[in-house]
Amino acid sequence: MKAGMPGTGFCKRRAPGLACALLALSLGTARADVLAIGDDGSVTVNAGPALYLSPDLHPQPLPMASARPRSHAVAAVASSSVRTAITNSAANHRVSADLVSAVAWRESSFNANALSPKGAQGIMQLMPDTARRYCTEACLPSDNVEAGTAYLSELLTRYNGDIVKALSAYDAGPGAVDRFGGMPPYRETKDYVDAIMARMASSALAGPN
Repeated sequence: MKAGMPGTGFCKRRAPGLACALLALSLGTARADVLAIGDDGSVTVNAGPALYLSPDLHPQPLPMASARPRSHAVAAVASSSVRTAITNSAANHRVSADLVSAVAWRESSFNANALSPKGAQGIMQLMPDTARRYCTEACLPSDNVEAGTAYLSELLTRYNGDIVKALSAYDAGPGAVDRFGGMPPYRETKDYVDAIMARMASSALAGPN
């Protein structure tokens, strides 16, 4: 959900005992400070861009460079029907629409007909077993987005709102994240997470169309 504070950012789901995590972004050449409010009411001022995930609000640098999605054009733009599906699914599952859009961009460049060599299908590149959990028959594009968003929501819940872990699990599987206690040491997964973070940062800096 969007953080209603000066500057631009979003707040991850709150977990008991954890402070609200904010994606802090600078606007133009001006610096934007972010007020991070802890569960105890304490306020910490942090200068972006950085991603604050840990309870002590220790900043993790946010990658800003654009990264090219898997064999798809960086400049891909979602159609109006795909944007509507993303907005609706994000609202249904209380997930940031910017996050869902960035995942869809990285996975398929919003291509409803995308099919990976491993068998992942559609806009959100769902493996058949995952798709069957949400679709009784072949997923329509909107159903594919809904299913992918539902799965992403489950991963965010599983990892207490840790976006990096959730994205790593979406790419490499929860088993790999659990085995390594976080992002697995796979170059593909690191590039995947970095690209999505950079995409969200660029979208936030660009502002509404």
